Amino acid sequence: MEVYKHYIKMHELQFILNERKNTLDSFMIELLISEIKETDAIFLNSNTVLNMGLCNAFLKRFDSYAGNFIYTIELEKQGNIELLKYSYETFQYSNKLLSNTKKRCVSIFNKTNSKILYVGVKCNRIKNRIKQHLGYGPSKSTALHLCHWVPEDINLKIEVYKIDSSNEEYLKFLEKGFWDTLQPMFGKRKVV
Repeated sequence: MEVYKHYIKMHELQFILNERKNTLDSFMIELLISEIKETDAIFLNSNTVLNMGLCNAFLKRFDSYAGNFIYTIELEKQGNIELLKYSYETFQYSNKLLSNTKKRCVSIFNKTNSKILYVGVKCNRIKNRIKQHLGYGPSKSTALHLCHWVPEDINLKIEVYKIDSSNEEYLKFLEKGFWDTLQPMFGKRKVV
């Protein structure tokens, strides 16, 4: 009986190994045929984020974006990191005291000293995802929710890269590579 169980276990492990090889083969093909193009580097001041009217006008620039994207949200200046961390920690203290219906689901705070705040991937409708990060989406969406805590007069940059691939696993794989390299202050590392 033990020999049979061992055979089954080895067969399952071989199946898993073959599946991972197929995934890697698929990624290799995607790496060869897909391209990453910087679509835009967009600068905005936090005062725009803090004003809903200005923010809505700013978001219109994403109306024409179609396809799949990897994006980063970052501080323009490294010198603003401590101010941003303090502002976030103050917000998070009061946010935790709110009822679950009013609490904002802010992305995991990694406590790094990176000027990169967030790395994400979005298939279509990137405008909605950026809107969530700026703080004008549903409170239960895990995002930065910046308008609820970003300090005044901080310059931010959003970089958007269009990916010529529709393979969602590959997009997550690329996002993980960006995340590992940039070590953002917020967000969860994808497991691929």
